[in-house]
Amino acid sequence: MKKTLTLLPLLALLSLGARASACDNPPCSATIACPEGETCSTDEAAPIPRDPPEVLPEVAPEVVPEVVPLVPQAPKPSTVMGPVQNAQVSKEPPVPLIPEVPSAPNPYRRHFGFQLDAGIPDAFALGLVVRPIKYGRVEVAGTYNDLAKGIRGGVTVLPIFGRVLSATLEGGKYFDGNANKFTSKREPVLDSIGYEYANFHLGLDFGRERMTFFVHGGMSYLSADVKNLNQQFSGQVQFGSDPKLTAWFPSLKLGLIVYTF
Repeated sequence: MKKTLTLLPLLALLSLGARASACDNPPCSATIACPEGETCSTDEAAPIPRDPPEVLPEVAPEVVPEVVPLVPQAPKPSTVMGPVQNAQVSKEPPVPLIPEVPSAPNPYRRHFGFQLDAGIPDAFALGLVVRPIKYGRVEVAGTYNDLAKGIRGGVTVLPIFGRVLSATLEGGKYFDGNANKFTSKREPVLDSIGYEYANFHLGLDFGRERMTFFVHGGMSYLSADVKNLNQQFSGQVQFGSDPKLTAWFPSLKLGLIVYTF
């Protein structure tokens, strides 16, 4: 009896829990007594509303730069003849190499020198020579004829025949000198002897670089004043002025030129 009384409350609690479970989880298959304030129906109960899912904001995708692997490029084929596989064999015969012939030294690189010559009517002369071009030269000299001193200037051109044949034009003057030293008796007319002259020569010139030897010949013109004639004739003949003596005659000259710089 005591055991029955003890189980009754437990059974009542189980019954109430079953009914509550039937009301909370529709549909109900039968009319079930529900506690107060709760209803139960055989119709399908409306779904229990649920909160909408949370919408996350769209995030722009991060742009990651593309990494290009560094791959070494293959070298381009060279057009310069290198290995045998790239060389092009020419069918033409090889051109023989001609050795370069050194140029001959310039024989006219010296432009200044000295000239020594002897002849008629120049007597002896020593002078300076300037060769500005290979076709000609200019000379200035001092002369001496054992009576007096003189001066001379001239121009020589070498136009033809390998610059061997030359043409020379010269003019000079001897100052007055006393020629009585060559006589045993004094003659007034020989107290003052001087003259002027001009040479028109053709010649041969040999050598061009360091030395030139030449032979010139042609015609010369001479002009001289004859002085002291009134004293010479002791009043037998009177001259109002000194007469002038002129003459053309053949002339010849030999000379040597040494070019120094």
